Amino acid sequence: MALSNWPYGTAGQWNDLNETNQLYYLIEHPNIVPVELTSFTALSSAEGVRLRWHTATETNNLGWNIERRTDAGSWTDIAFVAGAGSTNEECVYSYLDREAADGHLHYRLRQIDVDGRKEYSHPVRVHAVGTSSEPVLYQNHPNPFMERTTISYAVHGDQSVSLIITDAIGRVLLRHQDTGAAAGLRTISFDAAHLPPGIYFCRLEAGRFIHTRTMLLVK
Repeated sequence: MALSNWPYGTAGQWNDLNETNQLYYLIEHPNIVPVELTSFTALSSAEGVRLRWHTATETNNLGWNIERRTDAGSWTDIAFVAGAGSTNEECVYSYLDREAADGHLHYRLRQIDVDGRKEYSHPVRVHAVGTSSEPVLYQNHPNPFMERTTISYAVHGDQSVSLIITDAIGRVLLRHQDTGAAAGLRTISFDAAHLPPGIYFCRLEAGRFIHTRTMLLVK
């Protein structure tokens, strides 16, 4: 018996004598990857959070459970999307989470085979706009920060908003006017390299609406 005739590099094990008193080799076929997930994204809007994912191939894919959690919460199933079964064609999936609350949300996919096996996707994180008619000012990130930080805010419909950054005694350091802004998420980078360490305030104004966040600059 020549070993070169055996499947080189295939996992397996030598077993006891068979009925003809010969050793035999049991080949263990490697697990077949049921789904090749190529992308998974989340985009926030006034309607909710739109999830999209693509697969290159699928084998015995029953479908997808969509899970969601907040920063401090646990994963919860929110929907099921049927899979394509078995295919070598690219598949595109989409789901709109209309019940997404304002704030940071995490999403992941739990892919389920027809035999019950499951695999998890990597999670994605998004600033959810929510369904409120008022704008939303999110906490800057990072905070505390050194030299530079990112500020995000969301508007619903056509609104005119002002983003104002002041120091601890109220001096205006930055004023950003967003006139007739379409619904969606906005981000601004704040450069504080020339400022002394301390407490600063970020304020979002829209008519009678005012929301303030505290930022801490450290050096």
